[in-house]
Amino acid sequence: PLLALSVSTPRRSETAMKVIRSLGVVALALGVSADDKALQQRLADLQRLVKSQQDELTIQQAEFDHVQELIAKVAAARQLTADSETTTTTLPPSIHGNVTGVFRNYEPAESTAGALDHMWLILCGALVMFMQAGFAMVES
Repeated sequence: PLLALSVSTPRRSETAMKVIRSLGVVALALGVSADDKALQQRLADLQRLVKSQQDELTIQQAEFDHVQELIAKVAAARQLTADSETTTTTLPPSIHGNVTGVFRNYEPAESTAGALDHMWLILCGALVMFMQAGFAMVES
């Protein structure tokens, strides 16, 4: 339908009303009498349609604004904030390297934990290789 356009602003609704009026003028120019009940009924139906679409769009705009407000609140709540306790000056220095004042050396517990982590990864990798060989033997 011609008037099933989205009429979201007052300017567009005025445009839609002008289209309805121009349809009436075109009908008169084609020789249809102004007293024709069917034409007047059709114009009244079109005006009701435009009005109902305007009301529906007003409701949808209100819902859209409400959702936008909720999104803005969630976005504001999810933003990272820098407070004085979490700045880089209070974070522990890096354990990589041996430069005095900038980096620190590994502690004995950190060295042992790092070595155990690496050994565990190597052991798991070896087990995966043996499992792969086992599956290959089963398939053949």
